Amino acid sequence: MRPAQAWVAAIAAMTSATGWAEERAAPTTPVAPVAIAGATLYPRAFEVRQNARWKGRLMLATLAGILQSGDEGRSWAPVSPIPQPAGTTERCCGVLYEVPRRVSDLAAGSFLYAATYHLGRQTTIRVYRSDDGTHWRPHSELATGGPIGTGVWEPQFDVARDGALVVFWSDETDPCCSQRLRRARSYDGVTWRDTGDLVRGHRQADRPGMATTARMADGRTAMTYEICGPGRCAVYIRYSRDGWDYGDPRDPGVRVQTAAGQYLAHAPTVAASGDRLLVVGQMVFEADDSVSPLNGRVVLEQRGGQGPWRTTAAPVQVPAAYDNYCPNYASMLVPRDGGRTLMEIASAYDAEHRCRAYLGKRGMR
Repeated sequence: MRPAQAWVAAIAAMTSATGWAEERAAPTTPVAPVAIAGATLYPRAFEVRQNARWKGRLMLATLAGILQSGDEGRSWAPVSPIPQPAGTTERCCGVLYEVPRRVSDLAAGSFLYAATYHLGRQTTIRVYRSDDGTHWRPHSELATGGPIGTGVWEPQFDVARDGALVVFWSDETDPCCSQRLRRARSYDGVTWRDTGDLVRGHRQADRPGMATTARMADGRTAMTYEICGPGRCAVYIRYSRDGWDYGDPRDPGVRVQTAAGQYLAHAPTVAASGDRLLVVGQMVFEADDSVSPLNGRVVLEQRGGQGPWRTTAAPVQVPAAYDNYCPNYASMLVPRDGGRTLMEIASAYDAEHRCRAYLGKRGMR
């Protein structure tokens, strides 16, 4: 996670439901794609597979609200505002998730939304549930923290092989670590248990965070995350056979990089399509830690979960991406057409310095 002050600046600079302003921000409008009206930063998108009302449609959540599309992203319509607890003043880093199969009280096709909410100086990750994506009610309170620098951030859901609902999040609350990744699970769909560390650095200054997951063709789950601090927010990956056990929390994982040493950094997301893994990060660096000419232009791809990663063109290109909460930050990859097409939703500043979400597609071979 970028220093949390960035989120405060982002929230304070909000100018409308469709855009975010930053003083002196350079335009970073990407190449070719189209802007999504009513969408801003931190996109989370997927095809609805279980919910009867929305099955087959695309669902998208950003900090501006939840949208849906029935025409492959050519047009979008509002579904609901982001669930907002009374008395909260800020929110960030939310996730929208469709439960893929029943977890006790949670039916397949139920929706969960979780985010960090600020109540005074306290940060809280709260979870909301919905049967239809429109009407939301409280589900649980996952974790609490203090003010900026001791907060809790960036929840992410999954369902493990044994049927447990699993959640991961970034945690700054323990002096042991500047930040660590935590996990918990629920077998009744309501109560969280078995809370513990998922990834923690070897150095107090290490900051693993921003975990996302994707199910691979061989049944394993791939997880990507950044390690900030001395690690320059490089993107790492690790794997689990059961969706819960990702190995020794002290193991940093494997850095996502090409054979030439080019590597991704900041705010990664991962997607799987057949035997193909696809990872996007906000920035691309060369082996010597200089900003790459490929910065903001590529996705890294790997076949079969092994071997070197190779670059492939990003559907939404943001060449001016830099360490900031908007341009190419936490971009979303959504394989379509049985893996023949890759959709990407990425944010960037427009000419008026508003942070907007853009959608692009390209064919995959």
